[in-house]
Amino acid sequence: MKWDAVAELDEMRVFMRVAEFGSFAAAAEDLRRTPTAISKLMGRLEERLGVQLLTRTTRRLSLVEEGETFLRRCREILAALKMRRRKSAGPAGNYRAVSRSMRGRVSAGINWLLSSPNFSPRTRR
Repeated sequence: MKWDAVAELDEMRVFMRVAEFGSFAAAAEDLRRTPTAISKLMGRLEERLGVQLLTRTTRRLSLVEEGETFLRRCREILAALKMRRRKSAGPAGNYRAVSRSMRGRVSAGINWLLSSPNFSPRTRR
């Protein structure tokens, strides 16, 4: 299966919202998605990671220990990306090339962050 960094970042953002609100419905409203889409995305995330992140009841969601750990790591990763983006933007806060005559493809990734020895997408048991 091909690795999709954008999809994984989206999963992290959605997971953080679900954890914050404690509800698929509230997270869905905030993210302008359906509760079903959020629920399915969380199920796929748990399956991909190989761990349960949430305990579901009819009235509330709560994080299990692995969910708490994953939430902390998501916050760290997204904060690092935000800081990196700010540094890349420069003092004026824009990404425009110095020369308008410069053309080409720019490739940016987060491999440098996710490949750190402290990050493991799977929680080992």
